[in-house]
Amino acid sequence: MARFVQFIPTGHFTSREGQWEVRFPYADSGLRKWLYEQGMRPGPQSKGFLIKLAEPSIQELLVHGKQQFPDALWTVKASPLRIPIRQEDNLVDQVLLKRYIDRLNVSRY
Repeated sequence: MARFVQFIPTGHFTSREGQWEVRFPYADSGLRKWLYEQGMRPGPQSKGFLIKLAEPSIQELLVHGKQQFPDALWTVKASPLRIPIRQEDNLVDQVLLKRYIDRLNVSRY
């Protein structure tokens, strides 16, 4: 059985803490026990597993996890806080909004 642990941001992030979905082979009892010790809990309606940690704490958890389970593949998907808003996207949104307003005005809405 291949060992892996994947942390995926759930979108419920604050400035201090984030909520991450944890994916791993459930049958791996040693890995499951270690993750529970680190704060992992079952999600709502027992669907999946969640852990609440800030991103720097997730990075620390990865370091300790790699030491504890060197044969496992540890990955973290990008945090939603790190997704940059590009200036071009903002300009495109403004142009589309102006066109929509102009269309409403022409239609006398």
